Amino acid sequence: MKKSILIGIAGGTGSGKTTVAKALSAQFGKSEVALLEQDSYYKDLVHLPFSDREKVNFDHPDAVDFEEMKIQLKSLLNGSPIDVPIYDYSTHTRSGESRKIGRHHIIILDGILVLLDPELRDMMDIKLYVETA
Repeated sequence: MKKSILIGIAGGTGSGKTTVAKALSAQFGKSEVALLEQDSYYKDLVHLPFSDREKVNFDHPDAVDFEEMKIQLKSLLNGSPIDVPIYDYSTHTRSGESRKIGRHHIIILDGILVLLDPELRDMMDIKLYVETA
């Protein structure tokens, strides 16, 4: 049985997703809310030459490890702590470090593609799409 609430916030680049996520977090307090970013789950491209890594479209679903994201979110929703990967944007690889996140009442997942995967969407209690003109 799920012990936390998952809120998914999607929208285009620069639409204000992170601003909405931070505003929600501020309303409840950091002890109640864990913020997770889709960017943490970019696939590790260490196996590619750097010149090829630079050509990857990070706005495409193939750039994101949705399976790992879902496994970690399921654990977190059930009260188990997780180690969120830290992505190094300068090298387009995972840094090898992680950020531990423990149990929180509310989990906010922020990213342009977080509403794409049906299984991930079904895990969410609240889904927001931010669009600005």
